[in-house]
Amino acid sequence: MSTSANHTAKAIAALIADATSVAVLTGAGMSAESGIPTFRGQHDSLWSRFDPQQLASADGWRADKALVWGWYRWRMALVQQAQPHAGHYALAELDPPRWRNKWRQWHRGQPRKLLC
Repeated sequence: MSTSANHTAKAIAALIADATSVAVLTGAGMSAESGIPTFRGQHDSLWSRFDPQQLASADGWRADKALVWGWYRWRMALVQQAQPHAGHYALAELDPPRWRNKWRQWHRGQPRKLLC
């Protein structure tokens, strides 16, 4: 790592350490690496295999609620079965104990459950 990049990384680490909260925005690749298909892409995306007008529109919902619910349940099951990867663990390392305690308090130590 160059001196400039090392200085920048240390400055960012100091900002994170002093922050009261941090938001991290990632791309779809974070999910894809855990086996959750992205919406857009070449051959393995959701919209390359499914018609968004049938599954993600008001008209699709009105035409076939069971199809739409079934598709969303399938997606929720994929997410529920996914395992974290190195990127998730790297983000978790940014979680200082003071935030971790707030997170546990907010979730009351229970894993998130699917609504459907």
